[in-house]
Amino acid sequence: MSRCNHVRALADLARAGWPPSDWARVMVDRRRRTLVACEACHDRIHKERTARSLTS
Repeated sequence: MSRCNHVRALADLARAGWPPSDWARVMVDRRRRTLVACEACHDRIHKERTARSLTS
């Protein structure tokens, strides 16, 4: 089963002071706001995310 991750804007992933992770780099390189990942990778992405929102 696959899951999707979505961000409001790619600029949110590339903002200064936030080190891009491997999944964020894939989204920026592909110029896509949505990334389909397997369930294990999706869970890992959400565990790595900091308490602050990526879209604020």
